[in-house]
Formats: sequence, structure tokens, C-alpha cells
Amino acid sequence: MQLQALTPSCYLLQLSGCTVLLDCGVELRPPVRGTVSVVPPIIPNPQSIDLVLISHPEHMLGLPFYTLSAAILCTGPTRELAAQYMHELLLPSGFPSGSASGSPLYTTNDVERCMAHVQCVAYDERVELFSLRLTALSSGFSVGSCNWTIETLGNRIVYLTASSGTTLRHPSDINITPVKDCEVLIATDINVEPGKPPGSMMAELVEFIHQTSLTSDVYIPCMPCGVIYDVLEHLHLKHPGRHLYCVSPIMTFCLQYAGTLMEWLCRPKQEKVYFAKEPFAHQELIVKNSLHVLPSLRALPAT
Repeated sequence: MQLQALTPSCYLLQLSGCTVLLDCGVELRPPVRGTVSVVPPIIPNPQSIDLVLISHPEHMLGLPFYTLSAAILCTGPTRELAAQYMHELLLPSGFPSGSASGSPLYTTNDVERCMAHVQCVAYDERVELFSLRLTALSSGFSVGSCNWTIETLGNRIVYLTASSGTTLRHPSDINITPVKDCEVLIATDINVEPGKPPGSMMAELVEFIHQTSLTSDVYIPCMPCGVIYDVLEHLHLKHPGRHLYCVSPIMTFCLQYAGTLMEWLCRPKQEKVYFAKEPFAHQELIVKNSLHVLPSLRALPAT
């Protein structure tokens, strides 16, 4: 077995005569003259890749840069949300490439070609390809995100990426059972501050937002799905009545889509659906006109 780290969100694994790409995220570099550079990983000999395993949507954004014939495995929610992210990058409000020519990141055809190779899997579903037995496991990080087990020749390899063990968030609980007796553990996105559990960090963030908003506006750069669902929920519970704005051309889709993913959510949210209730607070906030979804910053009301 050989493992090569291409970037913090992209790894090349070779085993049993098979070349596996573990995630394919992009790197966002600081703005230069107002332009954010989006840099894909440099993949040596991309045509030699037999299989791609994706853990969550953000780690799929580098794939359209390459013409791959490999099968791409991910969960259904990861595929749908990644496609939205990719199309957002094609919009004028998306991140520019940072190249001297100002050319787009990639084209609609690149995105469609990439998505044509995607095979969606469910949690705990076993898939056999290239003498490998592959299983996606709930990572508890965001809706549809997963870790992977790769079994071959009697050995089990676990690819453990962004994960969360807290039960206070929206995704289904993390499944760590296969980690206990694996022969190889590939761990990324390690928490560098284990003394700060997610629950207390979320409470600290919400309180900081509340205190700051008393005297000024608060802007939080983040992806339009995932943790934002939990932030909106906690703001609603701790400080109801505030007017909140979510700014993204794909935000409406992300908020609506989350409410259709019952089997990918934690048990408390599943139970709400059973009783014909909305699983997320943001749906109630939109109805009450407390949460406003805007396509761009230009649409923000004057203050």
C-alpha cells in the first residue's frame, strides 16, 4: 500500500493494483487585487485513477478540472450539493479563477461530464469494485457526509475525514464501529483544540454574534449548507426575533433541500418529520419573515 498526500483535502492511495483518489478539494488562496484564487490539486497521471471516493461536497470541487474515466462514489446529498457548489462557481458571483486571463474555473460541460461518472451510495451499503469492498459510513459532520472503509485481502482501511461526534447537530450520528478493529487508519481534519467541544464552541459563537449585533452588523463567511443549519437553529433558540440574512445564489436550494433528507438526519429531526413538523428551524424562520434569503450582497437592504 502507498499513500500520497496531494493537498490537505486530496490523497492518492494505491493498493491491490488499484489507484484510488480520496477526495478532490480545492485550495482557496488569499485575495490578490480583490481576486480569490481557487487552486485544484495537482494529480499525477489522472488517467491512471481507477476510483474516486468523496467524503463531502466541498471535497468534490476539484474533479471538473480533470477528465477522468474513473467511477466516483459518494452519497446522494453530497452529489446534489456538490453540483450546486460547482454551478455557483460558474456564476458571475462565484469565485474567479485568479488567472491572468480571468477565464472561468470550468465549464458547464466539465461539471456534467464529472457528474456522469458519479455512483451514489447509501450509508452502510457495500460496493465491490476492483477487488475492493467499499462502505460509506456516517461521519456526523454534515448531511450526507461520510467516512469510508476499504477492505481488501482481509485487511480493513478506514479513511476518516471531517467528522463530528456531538449529538447536538443535524446529521445522523457518526458511525465509528469499523474504526475499532481496522488495520490502517487514514485520519485527516484532526481537531487541534480537543479541549473545546462543538457544543460549547457553538454556544460561544452564538453569544458572540448576539453581543456584536447589538452595536453593528455581523457577517459570517461560510458554506451554504452544513454548519449553517446549526448556527441558524441556535440563533433562533437563544435569541429569537432577530432578522437574519443568508446570502448565496444557491441558498434557497440548500435550505429547501435539507428538509427533504429525513433518512440522513439525526433521530430528533426524523421524529419531527414523523409528526408532520418541519425538521429545521430555518423553515419556520422563513415563514415568519425572520430569515431572508438573498442571491448576492447587492440585494442587502441599506442600513
